[in-house]
Amino acid sequence: MTQSLRELLLRRLNQVFWLGLLMILAGWGAWRFSGLAAPVSSVLTPSRTIAPRIQQLHLRSLSSLDSSVSVLRLAVMTGEAETVLLDLNEQIRQQTQEVTLLSSSGPGIRSAKQTVNQPVLLNHCLVFRKMLLRKASVRALSQHIAEFQSQVRHLQYRVAGN
Repeated sequence: MTQSLRELLLRRLNQVFWLGLLMILAGWGAWRFSGLAAPVSSVLTPSRTIAPRIQQLHLRSLSSLDSSVSVLRLAVMTGEAETVLLDLNEQIRQQTQEVTLLSSSGPGIRSAKQTVNQPVLLNHCLVFRKMLLRKASVRALSQHIAEFQSQVRHLQYRVAGN
């Protein structure tokens, strides 16, 4: 009986030793892991740089949209085929959707007037398509494009913060 008690005691002592060693290693690992956590100041830094990046991307997409509208206006003035004008209009519609998404993504960029104007930009593409399919005059198409381009430039001006 003393032999079995001794074995039992040694087994328990062995278990306590390994359990203690595992607990020490777990504590050391937790301490090391907590040292890897980013400090609060570095967590806040990226959000400060994200807004200007979104604004720059927004300005670039607005510039690209403005250029595409200029190309469409030139195509209307030179009498390009209806299919070419429809393709250009579709490209502008996609760029307008991109501008709309960027307008709603940044807290520093968003304003009440901008969110109201965004559907108007998309509606211009739809109205232009309908006008083109109804065979509207070059003058009417050009005037519609000029209004659209004016709104794009105004939005660009507002996003730039001027």
